[in-house]
Amino acid sequence: MVAKQLEVLKEALPTAKRFGVLYASAAPSHVPALAAAESAARQLGVELERLPVQAQSDLERAFADMALRRIDGFMVLATPLTLNGRNLISNLAIKHGLPSVFGAKDNVLAGGLMSYAPDAHALTRPCSVVYRQNPKGG
Repeated sequence: MVAKQLEVLKEALPTAKRFGVLYASAAPSHVPALAAAESAARQLGVELERLPVQAQSDLERAFADMALRRIDGFMVLATPLTLNGRNLISNLAIKHGLPSVFGAKDNVLAGGLMSYAPDAHALTRPCSVVYRQNPKGG
């Protein structure tokens, strides 16, 4: 999903050359996600700048770093930290004029630009399939 998120961001910003990836540095799941994002960046011909955070208090610094590095847009790797900080992340993105892509739709509802991920609600709603027994015993 991470590679596709970066691809969607690049499609939205075709002239962009440098993207940021905001991630929780303590999340072990981000090791393979970062590798996938960097691979996708190479295929798309863009630079990818890592922006690690450990707490919501690090978000202001991360956005200041994006401004200094002249980031064209950024993606957010999902963790409880980034989900809980979605309002602040969205507000900072708007303040700095930075387009963003997220995995969770909740981030878009909080003001983020776009998301690309399966709809968790649709994946977990009850199925309405009715099972019928074959009257011949099969």
